[in-house]
Amino acid sequence: MSLISDLRSDIGANHGQLKGQFAVAFFRIAHASRLPLNKPANPLALVVGVAYRLIVEWILGIEIPWRTTIGSRLRLFHGVGIVINDQTVIGNGVSIRQNVTI
Repeated sequence: MSLISDLRSDIGANHGQLKGQFAVAFFRIAHASRLPLNKPANPLALVVGVAYRLIVEWILGIEIPWRTTIGSRLRLFHGVGIVINDQTVIGNGVSIRQNVTI
């Protein structure tokens, strides 16, 4: 799917959960801007990645690395304490609650 359609479905899935909407939207943007291993460094991707880590991981307490593969309609409930390994593959329509480690 495209970034815009994933953003729309994720924001809709997190209706009423402002923190979840923000975290998932920022994840999608960071994931889309990540650096492919065979490309030269992109300064914009670095800025997005650092901002994502600072805001979502350190301030909100949701650790979802930007390399993680996640399907559409991801729903985060009370995101504090979520830790996901960067090699995890998560399908469509998944809900994750607080204090979950994958």
